[in-house]
Amino acid sequence: MPLVSSQQIIRELVADYGQSHQSLQFATYVGAYQYCKLYELMAQYVPAGSQVLDWGTGSGHFSYYLMRAGYQATGFGFSDWPLLCQDLAREQASLAKPCDYAYQQGSPEQPIALPFANASFDTVVSVGVLEHVRETGGDELASLKEVYRILKPGGCFICYHFPNRYSWIEFLARRTQRFSHPYLFTAQDIRALVEATPFQLLNLGRYALLPRNIWQTPIARHPRWGPRAGALYNQLDRFVGGLLPIVCQNYYFVVRKP
Repeated sequence: MPLVSSQQIIRELVADYGQSHQSLQFATYVGAYQYCKLYELMAQYVPAGSQVLDWGTGSGHFSYYLMRAGYQATGFGFSDWPLLCQDLAREQASLAKPCDYAYQQGSPEQPIALPFANASFDTVVSVGVLEHVRETGGDELASLKEVYRILKPGGCFICYHFPNRYSWIEFLARRTQRFSHPYLFTAQDIRALVEATPFQLLNLGRYALLPRNIWQTPIARHPRWGPRAGALYNQLDRFVGGLLPIVCQNYYFVVRKP
């Protein structure tokens, strides 16, 4: 059983935003609930207690989730130790079961290499990372092969927030000179990428038709009403995304090492 529920973890991350400003996605519950699908994938494919690598930690929000949800978590990134994980490390004494967390800082001079032994992890997770490897001198296929190396046999790689070439949000962002991803992908691209490795594709889907970060309202932040707003927004997003999946913002996919 996990240490705490995913709903409680989201509450903690939204509450933390006001102090650390660690990630705009957690400024409101509407934004934070975009990760519910990721947490569902974790529950489906990764048993509690598994050794999981958060590949590209960023602010550390997913590493925080891993620790609080009862996984043996390791983070990897090019920046310093994530602030969120520092905060949790200081609070470990107050937890019912202390969490172990290891962080390995990489070097941009070696954009593909991961400093871990073969077959080190049960699962590796990319949350908005794989699509950026070319920006640091790597490439998606080489990174997937490196992930394959450090996974145990039967282990999974979960990729989340992989941007869709036909996303209407990306289309609009490019034409209004707002942030957009320089590299976008199709389902065919993902299948071709996986087929070039020994991985087995288990799951592939699109999600996130509706924008999230625009809803910076008191209700969306409120500790009582915010979770209700986030849950309702998720239901609406899944409904309209099911009607128009081709223009959703992101892909997720799950692959397994034989």
